[in-house]
Amino acid sequence: MKRTPGDRSRAEDIIVGLIAAAGSDGLKLKTRLFKAFYYAHLHYFRKTGDLLSAWPIVHMPKGAGIDEGTKIVRELIGSGRIRGVPARAGDYDTTHYFLGSVPKARVFDPQVQKSIRWAVAFVAGKSATDLSDLMHRTSESWKCSRNGGEMDWTIDTLSEPDLTEMQKRNIDPRQVRRSLRESAEGRTIGLNELRSRIRSRHPGVAGKGH
Repeated sequence: MKRTPGDRSRAEDIIVGLIAAAGSDGLKLKTRLFKAFYYAHLHYFRKTGDLLSAWPIVHMPKGAGIDEGTKIVRELIGSGRIRGVPARAGDYDTTHYFLGSVPKARVFDPQVQKSIRWAVAFVAGKSATDLSDLMHRTSESWKCSRNGGEMDWTIDTLSEPDLTEMQKRNIDPRQVRRSLRESAEGRTIGLNELRSRIRSRHPGVAGKGH
């Protein structure tokens, strides 16, 4: 997927926004930060049918990750927008994240703020193991992607009936997303249109073996 400086900047703003939403307690654990990024995108897409950002969310062994996430976080710390405090979680070294001395927190529109706050509240109190196990059980995009590869996470916004319909028609989620990208010509595909194309079996969305 082609990425632009604007996509990178948007991802950075969302990361800072997630840490800001955590308040004075900060956002504990890199796993929570990465999963909050994923869940904020999911929540926003469900509510609006639009993308919170175009930055790739990628398959990692423990669930969804932010593409180049470690590098982005390190650069945000270097710029002073956030700070990372070394900590321990059980037997493991981890990091707690707080706003830095020059956070430059962006003012988002109300729905973006709601999605960010919802995601932070959702991951709060869940251990890294709990969050990883949850993703392994519930994320269709994680299940059908490879380590390091981009996750077609919009598939995860589909309801159980939608997923059942795809299974009945033997449709591969990766083919759905690929078809939508090719046909959208840069236009955002909303959730209702995604569902409609699955149910009508869009010409570009062939079942396996077709």
